[in-house]
Amino acid sequence: MRGLKIFLLLCLSTILVITGWVHLAGLSMEKTVFNSSYYREVFEKTGLASSLHAELKANLPDMVADEIAREMEKELANDISDFEKEVYRNMVELVTTALLDTFDEDWIEEQLFIVIDDLVAFATGEQQELVVEIDISENKQEIKEKVIDTFDNLPPPVKERLGIQEGQTSQYVEEMLSEMDLPDRIQLNELVTEGNNKSTGDLEHSLSTLQGYRGLYLYLPYLVYAISLTGSLLLAGFSGGLKWFGAAVLFFSATFLLGIQVFPGFAEQMILPGVENELPLSKEMHQSIVAYTLDQIRSLPLISGAVGIVFLAGGFISGPMLRKKPRKRHR
Repeated sequence: MRGLKIFLLLCLSTILVITGWVHLAGLSMEKTVFNSSYYREVFEKTGLASSLHAELKANLPDMVADEIAREMEKELANDISDFEKEVYRNMVELVTTALLDTFDEDWIEEQLFIVIDDLVAFATGEQQELVVEIDISENKQEIKEKVIDTFDNLPPPVKERLGIQEGQTSQYVEEMLSEMDLPDRIQLNELVTEGNNKSTGDLEHSLSTLQGYRGLYLYLPYLVYAISLTGSLLLAGFSGGLKWFGAAVLFFSATFLLGIQVFPGFAEQMILPGVENELPLSKEMHQSIVAYTLDQIRSLPLISGAVGIVFLAGGFISGPMLRKKPRKRHR
């Protein structure tokens, strides 16, 4: 009978430890992945918006210029002089400079927060679909004004090459921007998938899956804790049950904390090399994000570990008290 009780206690402890790991991992996600303020802190500490803007500034002019050059070659059957190519390249640089000045670091950061807030709200079930819409109609007007002002100051030979007649700069810029076909509003789907509906479906499916599992790791563990504590008390008695339960809680807390401590080394070797190609961040920035993230979740196993110590201490203290025989009364 004693062997059966020990076996059942080991089974309960194993279930409790696994549940504890899952619960702590879920609570860690709540403090980071599903917490908008976490991303704001990360952006502030890493300068992500600044890095994205620098990446855009470095690549956008060449991307736009190459695309326009290809279109010109198609239309003019490759009959373009070097001077005309240089003129058009300067024009592209003027336009892209206006774009970069308008969509600056603050704007990029603000839009990223809008997207993140929507993704978090969808993943946590606060809204049922991705509905982010970024309005750039006012930005388009600002771009137009900056380009007109820049083109007005171009030397007359360059204006002549571009076909800008005197007093018609505004009309020329309007036609040029119209051909660029900048939308007034950008939907989240377009922003994250660039027209790939399959990717949009995958994103929504992944977030919906997280939303479904979220309830399991937020609420189900408490039921498992209650059952484990009750089972331990029934199988091992009051003091013994407290010891078994407290030891199991302390074990999953300590092992989870140990995992947090060794994770930075694992991330540096296995995760960061692949992630560095996805975002324009230096290795130091990635390490800073990992360190900040772990700092946010390190308190969770410390709190649960303290709870385990309380139960364990309760078991040791209550044992002698329960074994103490009551005094006989003298008549």
